[in-house]
Amino acid sequence: MGAYENSLSSSPSPLPVAGLMGTTKTNSAYLSWTAVKSSLSSSSNAADIKYLIYQGDSQVASTVSTTYTVTGLDNGTTYTFSVAAQDTSSGETGATSKSISVTPKYRGPKWYVASSGGSALADTSTNADLGSIGSPINHLTSAIEIASAGDTIIMQKGTHTGSNNRGIDWNASKSLVIMGDPNYTAENIIIDAGGRDRHFEFDSGEDNTYQVIGLTLYDGKSTDQGGGSVSIGNNSSPVFKKVIFKENVDASSDWRGGGAVNIGNYSTPSFYYCTFDGNLVDRTGTDANSEAYGGAVFVYSSPANMSVLFEGCIFKNNMAKGNQSATGGALGARDAQVDIINCLFYGNTAYSSVDGTNNSPAIGGAITVQAPGYYSNSQQNWVGGNVKIINSTIVNNLVKSGSDDNNSNVPGVYLDSWDRSEKVWFFNNIVWGNKTDYGSNNYQVWVSNESGWGGKYLNYNVVQNSNDISSLQDDDSFETDPTFVDSANGDYSLSNASQLIGKGAASYEGVSAPNADILGLSRPNPSGSNPDIGAYENSLSITPYPAQVTNLTAVGGSQSVTLSWDAVAGADSVYKVYQHTSAFSVAAAYFVDTTSAKTYTITGLDNAIRYYFRVSAVNTKGYEGTASSSIDITPKYSGPVWWVSTSGNDDTNEGSSGSPFGSIEHALELVSAGDTVMLKPGTYNGSGNRDIEILRNTSSTNFENYKNLVITSEKGAASTIIDAEHKGRHFTISGNTEDTIDSTLQFIGLTFIRGRSSDNGGSFNIQAENYYDSGTNKNRATLMQPKFKDCIFKDNRADGGNNGSLGGAFHISDGAPIFENCVFDSNYSNNGGGAINITGNNQNHRDILWFRNCTFKNNRADDAGLSQGGGGNTNWGVRGGAVWLGFGMDISFINCVFENNEAVELNRNDGVYGGALSISQQWAHEVDPMVRIYNSRFTNNVTRQEASGGAQSHGGAIYAGAPFTMVNSLVDSNRAAFESTNGTGRGGGLYIDGQTHYNQGIDGNEIFAKSILVNNTIVDNYANGGSGAPYSGEGGGIFLDRSNEQRGVWFNNIIWGNRTANTTDTFWHNMNPVNSDQFKIDTDYNDLEFSEHYPYFMGSNSYNVDPAFYSATNYQLSTGSPLIGAGATSFYGSSAPLVDILGNVRPNPAGSNPDLGAYENSLAESPYPKQVKNLVGVFGSRQVSLSWDANTETDIKKYLVYMSTTMDFEPTPADSVDETTATSYTVTGLTNKTEYHFRIAAVDS
Repeated sequence: MGAYENSLSSSPSPLPVAGLMGTTKTNSAYLSWTAVKSSLSSSSNAADIKYLIYQGDSQVASTVSTTYTVTGLDNGTTYTFSVAAQDTSSGETGATSKSISVTPKYRGPKWYVASSGGSALADTSTNADLGSIGSPINHLTSAIEIASAGDTIIMQKGTHTGSNNRGIDWNASKSLVIMGDPNYTAENIIIDAGGRDRHFEFDSGEDNTYQVIGLTLYDGKSTDQGGGSVSIGNNSSPVFKKVIFKENVDASSDWRGGGAVNIGNYSTPSFYYCTFDGNLVDRTGTDANSEAYGGAVFVYSSPANMSVLFEGCIFKNNMAKGNQSATGGALGARDAQVDIINCLFYGNTAYSSVDGTNNSPAIGGAITVQAPGYYSNSQQNWVGGNVKIINSTIVNNLVKSGSDDNNSNVPGVYLDSWDRSEKVWFFNNIVWGNKTDYGSNNYQVWVSNESGWGGKYLNYNVVQNSNDISSLQDDDSFETDPTFVDSANGDYSLSNASQLIGKGAASYEGVSAPNADILGLSRPNPSGSNPDIGAYENSLSITPYPAQVTNLTAVGGSQSVTLSWDAVAGADSVYKVYQHTSAFSVAAAYFVDTTSAKTYTITGLDNAIRYYFRVSAVNTKGYEGTASSSIDITPKYSGPVWWVSTSGNDDTNEGSSGSPFGSIEHALELVSAGDTVMLKPGTYNGSGNRDIEILRNTSSTNFENYKNLVITSEKGAASTIIDAEHKGRHFTISGNTEDTIDSTLQFIGLTFIRGRSSDNGGSFNIQAENYYDSGTNKNRATLMQPKFKDCIFKDNRADGGNNGSLGGAFHISDGAPIFENCVFDSNYSNNGGGAINITGNNQNHRDILWFRNCTFKNNRADDAGLSQGGGGNTNWGVRGGAVWLGFGMDISFINCVFENNEAVELNRNDGVYGGALSISQQWAHEVDPMVRIYNSRFTNNVTRQEASGGAQSHGGAIYAGAPFTMVNSLVDSNRAAFESTNGTGRGGGLYIDGQTHYNQGIDGNEIFAKSILVNNTIVDNYANGGSGAPYSGEGGGIFLDRSNEQRGVWFNNIIWGNRTANTTDTFWHNMNPVNSDQFKIDTDYNDLEFSEHYPYFMGSNSYNVDPAFYSATNYQLSTGSPLIGAGATSFYGSSAPLVDILGNVRPNPAGSNPDLGAYENSLAESPYPKQVKNLVGVFGSRQVSLSWDANTETDIKKYLVYMSTTMDFEPTPADSVDETTATSYTVTGLTNKTEYHFRIAAVDS
């Protein structure tokens, strides 16, 4: 082409390079171009080509690729580049490309952020090195903006503050690593949120390429929900390595805690070698009514196939505190799977009832894991999962309560099953030195609801006071002082003298121990040995030191103490004895002597001084083992723990552990305020262990000695039995205005059996006095409030012949004792209150009586031995198979179970009232009494009238003749039975019989009896009548008497499936009908079967639909229940509860409406179609024409028609007739004069 002709037919040189482009890089330029073609007209690339790279006029490189990065350039300097193609076979070089200019700039991939100063992104036009180590960026947010996915942001040494270094929500925008300068430790690189916001939020599905490494996240704060420093949700799984979470606070009122980190909604982050120090969940604000949960970390709702991992982490000085309950001082998890490997927990606290106004529990000073598992969408239910705690050290943590009732327990690890077949692996762990605020080291580890777990794999552990889990641990666990290097200064590594070296396992029940310890050192060490127990691995394979001396006991004498101990296998030389006048660590200054025996007597002591002793073992190699636990004693024994044993002696022994008394009565003669009477295991009987009296107006009783006195067992109620042999009651306690008993007198962990009285109270009779308080112008009862905790009362009797006796176990007159975790089993009264009768003056103001977590089972009250004309306590019929309240009073039953109790009238014709609980009508409006029943269950209780006559059987579970409140409770399978003639059973579940009072002497107005029923499930109860009775039972669920005298509020209840013996008429099944103008109770938001009989009961938001329970015996709502979300949060001034009968949050999810009944489902609304309503049938010859209302849902696909000859049948495929898209259907081919039953079900798309 062109004006001149060359002599060649074609050029031998390659074509010029085209398409040259340049990209700025850090100290480099990235070049790219188009491959040259073999000719101008060809589409094929030229062969044998390499490319020559020119920087200015100088060739700087060559390549056979079409890209090249020129390095070694200066940022901010402009360079020109061109490229030419060279034929490698001929050496011919084509013309160079058009030149381009490139100015290198800093482009990562490491971006540095200054703690102060630094450059803004706006400086990039003038600062080509912006973001480099020498020219760092000013803020973290700027670094995130400029960085590319996969880059690393490095925070430089110092403290990073301000709004641009906190409150960062990743939104899954780009995966980055944020780390501290690797030349410094995390302590030197701090992001300080200033208490104004959390640091980070990962809530958009961020994966494990999002990482935070080597930083201190300090002083974050959250006020919306948990996670004072970091919130992780919505399937996110970031990674944290060597991060220090320090002094972050969750100050929200949400139940989901986590002072530092909150993890939820199927997220599974990982934490490697992180430290959680001084973080706080604070639920003490005015709006904070939630539980304080997870002082450092809270985890909830993890996925099925992954766990949240904590490996090599330290949790110290964290706290969960609140005015309500508190749990998981360091770490809390609910409905989630967690792995805790090689972790250290110390100095953490769960602190409940901070303001002292509640008696809510503190539990799990270090760790709480409840219901480890996940939600299965396929099963539409929660499924049990796994928790693994392996090679961790959990020491010196605390549970405490601000109330006076010592309601704190499990200071170490609390593991709780919710009956989902969960599994726990707990091996190679140390749990030691954790305690309650009242000094107890018991229950270091507690596995709650043992039968609910699908697998409990505990072994190779060293747990202090581990008797309570001895049945759960395999044989390789043991108990000895771990012997740390320097626990006082936070060094919990094992000293060379520790017996825990080499005593762990490499794996257990299919799960492996870690192959490194908390410091990253190899485990086991040396290789081929067994791993150590705890978080730290010692370099020895086994300790050369002898074992710790155990079971050191001391017996005091005049100016002497005799020590004795168990032999130590490795002590083949001598034992060393140490002595001091206070608790001490072994040192040469305290050395007394050596001995080769297992006993030693120290003489020349002062009887007025308390001495402390320890003993260690020494082997022939000269190694001295860990000294025994300290024991303290005065030469003349003076408590404060007074020991009693079945082999003890009151005459010759002093009351110490080694020289116990033989009777409780003798020990009580020596106690002072603050002492403890400690019973060793065994069965106590004889005169010194029954008919014990603490009586007013007697010179032998000093009531001051009973302040802060604890009468307890060493090993628990199962092994410590006080048997009165049916020869008398156990205790009589009676006080007056000067002689009072408060709740610091405690009976703990004891079993009281075979008490008997022909008067009242077979086991205990507790009486207070009345007095008039001129300051308030009120009648009052004196303080009489002993506390009973973890006690069992069994086979006690109050049977007074023809006069009758009250209270098979307890008769309480004007007293107000407290019962926690107690069991009342098989007690008997031949008049009323099979287990307990509470009476006194109904116009007295007295303290509230409390029953928390108590069980009443198999108790009975009847009138055996009483004639129709009997005297004494015989004028009111048989009342209260378990408990009889003689009148309305302030009493609370919380989380209690009443099961298989019965009240039976055998001889007389006065009626029988309350198979489990009877509340008599004699209430006084002046004291405004209220019987409160919360979160409790009444099941299989019976009232039964066997005597002939016209008396009735009232309230198979409860007879309520005075104001009462029942919330979140289940009343099921109870029976009001009449098994004679001319009478009937009324109220198979409840008989409500409140009576009007008048305000005499003031205005004469009526004061009505109130009943408050909220979120209860009253189901499958039964009432039947006797032969000759006008009805075959009345009110299978509830019988409401004196309806015009009743007031109250009933909502969110389920009343369903209750029946009478009448098989043809549904009129009486669930309630008794009353005149509509006499029904004065405010009701709505209830589900009442056969509601057509009780139109006055049904509000506009009430239902008559099958609740669709989980099963015939499980009354939780299935996912198909139409009652999910059908309730109200409040109604007529009464509020629905915030939790359900199991303690689950209500409503769930937050912001929805609560469910009906005692149990809260996790769904806001059932996904199933609602029940078909207003089914009508019109018969014809051999056919029935059915019609019904169309369902209101917009996605109804069809209706299924079912038929049976059985009333109330549950449809099965065999009952199916046909399906239709219409709202009517005619069933043909029927047999005339045969009764058929039909049901219709809606099916959605």
